[in-house]
Amino acid sequence: MAPPIWELIADGNASVSTHAVFATAIKHSRILGNFLDIVVRDQLKRMEEKLSYHLWDEYLEGCKQRDPDMPPIPESTAEKTRNNVFKILYEVGYLSHRRKLTLQRIIIVTEVMEYLKTNQENYVLERIQV
Repeated sequence: MAPPIWELIADGNASVSTHAVFATAIKHSRILGNFLDIVVRDQLKRMEEKLSYHLWDEYLEGCKQRDPDMPPIPESTAEKTRNNVFKILYEVGYLSHRRKLTLQRIIIVTEVMEYLKTNQENYVLERIQV
């Protein structure tokens, strides 16, 4: 990411900073970005009320099917990654309740969307707007 995103993180209000960090996490972690694109987007399209933990396990299994060369992920790593991804989704607002995993749509703040468009961060743009 270019320096202006770091300015948004450092100088923005809580929403701007959170969404900017979320954008950088998506860029850094394809597993997060693709989970948003494949699973969260589908759940929202189907108007599901919750995002369950078993969807993470199904997603990882699907990753192995899409890429047979994917190295095995230890169960403890898969669980820790799942917990972190779900925590991120809660912090950014896609989950309105951390324990109930209630799913909701959010609007990414204008400053972050403008940054992503200006810097042609197409992968992130497509996934951040599920």
